[in-house]
Amino acid sequence: LVYYCFMYEIVKMPTLASLCASWYLRNERISRNDSCLYLDRDGVINKDTGYLNSMLNLKINLNTIDIIRYCNKNRFPIAVITNQAGVAHRYFTEKECVNFNLNLLTHIWEDFKVKIDLLLYCPSHPKGINLNYRRKCECRKPKTSLFEFSKEIFGAKYGQCVFIGDQIT
Repeated sequence: LVYYCFMYEIVKMPTLASLCASWYLRNERISRNDSCLYLDRDGVINKDTGYLNSMLNLKINLNTIDIIRYCNKNRFPIAVITNQAGVAHRYFTEKECVNFNLNLLTHIWEDFKVKIDLLLYCPSHPKGINLNYRRKCECRKPKTSLFEFSKEIFGAKYGQCVFIGDQIT
C-alpha cells in the first residue's frame, strides 16, 4: 500500500495506478515541471529526535524552510518522501502518524507561509513488531517507488530533481 498526504487530505490506495488516478482527480492545481525538490522529513524538515509523533517535540529546521520558500516562489514542486517505521515498530499508530503529518504541514503553512505539494510515507519495516507492517516493500527508501510515483505526478525528470536527506543509504 502507498500513502500520501496533501494538505488536509490523506488517501490510502491499494496500487500506484489507482493512487495516480486519484491524485489527478483531486489536485489539479499541482504545477507540472521538469524539476522537483524531494525532502526527507526527519532530519531535514525537522530535527531528528527519534520516532517523532508529537508536535510538542517538533523542532523545525529553518534552513529548510528557506529552501521551501525559494521553491514555492519559483514554482518548483516539493515532495516529502519519508520512512515512518515507528508504525511498524508500534511506537505510534498509523492514525497518529497521519495526524502528525497533517499537523506538520498545517504548522509549516500557518507559521512560515510555505507549502509542500505532496507527502508520501512508508509505514513498513522488514523487522517491524506489528505484523501488518512487517515487510520488505518497494516504497521504503532507499527503494524508489515513491520517487517514481511523485515524478509522474509532477512530470519531473530525474536529471532535473534534487533529493535532500540526512543520511546516505
